[in-house]
Amino acid sequence: MTRPSTTLIAALAGIVALSGCSALTGGPGNGDIERVAREQMAASLQDPNANPATKAALEKALADATITPKGLCNGKAEPGVQVCAVDVNIQMPGTAAKATQPFIVKLTKGSDGKWKGAPD
Repeated sequence: MTRPSTTLIAALAGIVALSGCSALTGGPGNGDIERVAREQMAASLQDPNANPATKAALEKALADATITPKGLCNGKAEPGVQVCAVDVNIQMPGTAAKATQPFIVKLTKGSDGKWKGAPD
């Protein structure tokens, strides 16, 4: 029995890292998960009564945040929906250090085949 070459293993690891493990199982890739997470978090800032300066500071913090998917998405919780966990590393306005917060992202495929936020 021959052993797989290290080049092949490295190439497969690179593909998994770039596409996201969920993409290999039919779920969304890391780029889709990050994009939809930002969209869902930004939507939560759309309070018309919010202070404009506070809202702008939060939008800037969100734009600068690092979003990292965690593991595989769950496609069995709701039909047609992928539920994905991410870590959001963000520096909130008025704080000196970044903090990591978990966030749950719900995605579904649109009629165009692209991943988008799933309604609650």
